[in-house]
Amino acid sequence: MSRILLAWELGGNYGHLSKLIPLARLLQQRGHEPVFVVRDLAVATVLMGKEFTCLQTPRPSESIRQPRVPVSYADILSGAGLGDRNSLDGMLHAWQGLFALIKPDVVIAQFAPTVILAARQASLPTLQMDTGFECPPETEPYPSFRPWMKISRETLLEREEELLQTVNAVCSQNFNNLRTALRPDVALLTTLPELDHYPGRRGGRYIGPLFSIDSGEELAWQKTDGKRIFVYLRPFPELSVLLNELKQSQAEVIAVIPGIDSKLADSFSAEHFRILSGQVRLDRLLPQADLVVSHGGHGLTSASLLQGVPSLAIPTMIEQWMTARNLERLKTGRGVTRAALRKQGCSDTLNSLLRDVSYREHAMALAATYQSYDQHTTISRLALTVERMAEGRHQQNEGT
Repeated sequence: MSRILLAWELGGNYGHLSKLIPLARLLQQRGHEPVFVVRDLAVATVLMGKEFTCLQTPRPSESIRQPRVPVSYADILSGAGLGDRNSLDGMLHAWQGLFALIKPDVVIAQFAPTVILAARQASLPTLQMDTGFECPPETEPYPSFRPWMKISRETLLEREEELLQTVNAVCSQNFNNLRTALRPDVALLTTLPELDHYPGRRGGRYIGPLFSIDSGEELAWQKTDGKRIFVYLRPFPELSVLLNELKQSQAEVIAVIPGIDSKLADSFSAEHFRILSGQVRLDRLLPQADLVVSHGGHGLTSASLLQGVPSLAIPTMIEQWMTARNLERLKTGRGVTRAALRKQGCSDTLNSLLRDVSYREHAMALAATYQSYDQHTTISRLALTVERMAEGRHQQNEGT
């Protein structure tokens, strides 16, 4: 039996933890003890209740603020506390305390750069399983994800050097660059090459996307004719504009919008326009959908494309914008900015996605490429990888 620490440190909503839970369940079935250390305990409670031991991740001081709009992974690290010596020192010390308490044999990191650094200090084997955005290419410097800002290579390198100096000072080591400092023992990309936020990456180990579509309330489409649109969004200022456009499309709509104002939901709800706030099973809905509307989250976008369903993405975060850009490059969907939605709506884009069969054809072609992809097989292989890492750890301990 091995004890496995599963860490989620950055990002929000359900997608990050949803990748870890199926693996944790399989590891538990195989006799191991998973322990979660998570960014958001409320999300953990919603998704897994008291199924596993769950602790809070160390976090930087509230006084740490990102002084600029992030343009690369280095800026994300800076905002996460790696650019402040006291915050980084405190977080690493807290992680060492958690390691002493949990005594893990393997650390699994999901958008958790600090735990990788801490695990290196503790000589613990680490497995990183991230999307492309959360695990950028090992180029120097990290690529800019806001190319329109025209940040120079020299500026990007300077920002990385500042972070590196802080890391080296706190860790009392001499890493040559951030990539070396944050490199796990095994790094796996939970995406498809076509959906990588950094197209054209070299050397990535792609294992396919991980998402949850078989839990929640079971619903069925009601209309036997006409278009069907599945919607998953969070409340945002232009939501009423979008809902109005969807209603005017005359399509049947099932919309999952956690946290939506009840009055707004009631004003749009109708026989063939259902608005819910809780999880629904997607394995029954996606295969018969004509379009998925979301912010462009990686999990739902991946699940939709693997079912051959095109997407409309309305990004609210930079990684979602990058996904929308991929959809347009693949001709499997479109992206609409909030500013455009506010100014002119999205009826033309919506109608194009529903009527132009080429979007569906491109999505179906991509789905056919990966028709043999099976999440259960991927998760089984992940569990085997974790077990081998734990066995190596045990053998190392026995030899010392």
